[in-house]
Amino acid sequence: MRTKNILLVLSLFFVIISLSNCAKKKENLLIGSWDNVPLTEEDTAHTEIWKFDAGGNFTYNKDSSEYTGSYTFISKTFNSFADITGVDKAMGKNYYFDGLYKIEKIDKDVLVLQCEEPYRHKEFTRKD
Repeated sequence: MRTKNILLVLSLFFVIISLSNCAKKKENLLIGSWDNVPLTEEDTAHTEIWKFDAGGNFTYNKDSSEYTGSYTFISKTFNSFADITGVDKAMGKNYYFDGLYKIEKIDKDVLVLQCEEPYRHKEFTRKD
């Protein structure tokens, strides 16, 4: 009985360690520049680049304009998020850009973000 309890505790420990390593890997993958993949005809008229740096700084480039803010990487049990703030203020208007973006998919080449409020679905390919 005692052996089963020890095995259970050890198993839980390894699961927790694995989940935290997975979150750190996602956070490291997020860092860099990402080209927006146009999903609508309106999107094809603009060039968008989103940049996340290791210090929590976020830069949004649209055509020839650049806006800066910050982001916080948030990891919950099975989901990861980028909480982007300060871009609305940098734009000088209520653009509804800031928000909690769920990381739907991330790997070395592709990033998919989904924000519920304001609703946004964004797909990217790695620029650098």
